[in-house]
Amino acid sequence: MRPRDWRAALVIAALVVAAVPPVLAVTTSSAAGIDADVEFSTDGGATWSPTAPTSLFPAGFLVVPGDSLESSLLVRSTRAEPTVAMVAISNASTEDSLFAGALTVQGQDDAGDGLPATPIAALAPCDAVVPVRVLETGQALPVTLVVSVSPTLRMDEAEHAVANFDLAIALADPGVPVAANGCPIDPTVIAGFAPAAPASGIIAYTGAALVYPTLAVAASALAAGSLFVVAGRRRRRRTEDRP
Repeated sequence: MRPRDWRAALVIAALVVAAVPPVLAVTTSSAAGIDADVEFSTDGGATWSPTAPTSLFPAGFLVVPGDSLESSLLVRSTRAEPTVAMVAISNASTEDSLFAGALTVQGQDDAGDGLPATPIAALAPCDAVVPVRVLETGQALPVTLVVSVSPTLRMDEAEHAVANFDLAIALADPGVPVAANGCPIDPTVIAGFAPAAPASGIIAYTGAALVYPTLAVAASALAAGSLFVVAGRRRRRRTEDRP
């Protein structure tokens, strides 16, 4: 006889609804580069672009409770003068109480300093992701973000929960305020997750199949860069040794 082992699985994917613009905690007009004297890299410095990435994480994550997702970003100054750089969390939110405590966000720079792993419900508006730093010409500020889901989240807990956060980056000349009331001034905002909708049906995952019905979500409940979590059950067969 073959017993069946059921484990909770999370399907994490970004959702976007064009009709519902995100409500930003900071003032910005786009995710384009802050100016022509700043470059961004998402591959460890192998390539650079004057345009900021549209998101920190791509769409289509499949993780189980206890797993973590990590994304790294380099912000390099090409200005002739020193530049003050600030990176903060913006728009961190969720309406699901279980998910609010199960999802944590952590940030750190190359020295290991930064935001400790913090439940999304405990994130304050404009919490600094890494310490403010003065960049000389050609210097880069490394930013690593880690999103983790608690191993205590299981079965159908937090089913259909929605969470959201953005990264706000602001630059200023030394002696000029880079923040007002703790929030970056005129920042570039990068969405936490790529705007894409998860497909319904069967999703392959390490040899197992996750089967979900068609997703129907109210547009008013979502914003660009949202993290949509569907808690389902992954069936995995474990074969017993036969005599």
